Amino acid sequence: MNGPPPTPEQQQWDALLGTSVGAGLWGLTTQAGVDPRVSNALLAGAAAVGQLEGGLVGIGQPGRVGGTSPNTFARVRTRAIDTAQGYEAQIRDSYGSTAFQQRQYTTVVNGQRVNGVADNVAVVNGLDSAIEAKYVDYWPTSLRNPGSPNGGRPWAVAEQRKMVSQAVGYGNAFDQVIYHTNSQELADHYGPLFESAGVDNFQFVITPLNQGD
Repeated sequence: MNGPPPTPEQQQWDALLGTSVGAGLWGLTTQAGVDPRVSNALLAGAAAVGQLEGGLVGIGQPGRVGGTSPNTFARVRTRAIDTAQGYEAQIRDSYGSTAFQQRQYTTVVNGQRVNGVADNVAVVNGLDSAIEAKYVDYWPTSLRNPGSPNGGRPWAVAEQRKMVSQAVGYGNAFDQVIYHTNSQELADHYGPLFESAGVDNFQFVITPLNQGD
């Protein structure tokens, strides 16, 4: 579709989320009277922080985003964050409440001391187990998917590497680590990567999101 050339701000937006998605969200915010420079800042923060748990909240997925309400962008930006936190709580609660201090662990990886906090810890089949929840809103746009539109961005690559380094830490610190995820694609992708990193005491359990009553 022809039109005026993009402004520098719009080019920054497009660089973050891809031309079609960036243009669509640009239109939503400008029509809603939102300063695009502020929107860019919000988008960068969401991509770098909140969307790591849920991918890019299904933006660009047919039927997922529409309308021009001033609240549209905020709802989209926060939905995956809230859902991922709810999924983590769902998984944690399924094993019983454990104090934060009990979920902390320390181990040594390649001669380096590593500290971390598991989503939960439990004794499962007699094994000291780390429990980890990995929610994916939409795998094709998830930052944990290197094949996604933003999978090669620095913050996405950092998250992908963190997935593996976390698994190595868990593997050293616990008898086993149980990953609960709603995404078979995530399990299929990271299982071989964990094995290549020397982690052999993990399992993925596909666990749907509890939608509530």
